[in-house]
Amino acid sequence: MADEWKLTAETVELLKPLARPFIDKTPEDVVRNLIAHFHATKDGVTAVSSEDDTLRRRPRRDFDEGPPAFTTSRGTKLPVGLVLKATYRDETLRAEVTREGIEYGDNVYGDPSAAAKQAKLDLGADPEAAQTNGWTFWSFNTKPRRIAKISRFREDPKRAWAEFEEMQNYELTQSASEN
Repeated sequence: MADEWKLTAETVELLKPLARPFIDKTPEDVVRNLIAHFHATKDGVTAVSSEDDTLRRRPRRDFDEGPPAFTTSRGTKLPVGLVLKATYRDETLRAEVTREGIEYGDNVYGDPSAAAKQAKLDLGADPEAAQTNGWTFWSFNTKPRRIAKISRFREDPKRAWAEFEEMQNYELTQSASEN
């Protein structure tokens, strides 16, 4: 029983309020992800759900491998220092990835959608209208004057990381030539 945890209907009902910020899956799917994230941060393993709602755990990769990154609750790594940009109601919004999460305003969020929702609320959006997919809301610079949605970090992480590193090198070169 130590390797399994049964997802009960009662647990789903208790955790459903926590699932509301996530809009691209059902509350039950989000609850499974929250439980998986809890197990991952609690004892150094990643939970894997199966179709029968049983969560089995397996060892996860060491988070200290590779360049500094923030890992979202669903396991996508975003590079620390990545500047996120979005435009909403003719306003340009900015957030930045830190080791703790996505920093927007005075707060740090655990996923792009929560940060995007808050950004929309700050600009006067109705709470229902503020629900958004943060992966398609936020963009990042890939080259001078070129941008891509941060969903690229989920869809093609190798390419996204290479573009991020290329842009960082370009910015370093530009700042060195200005001095």
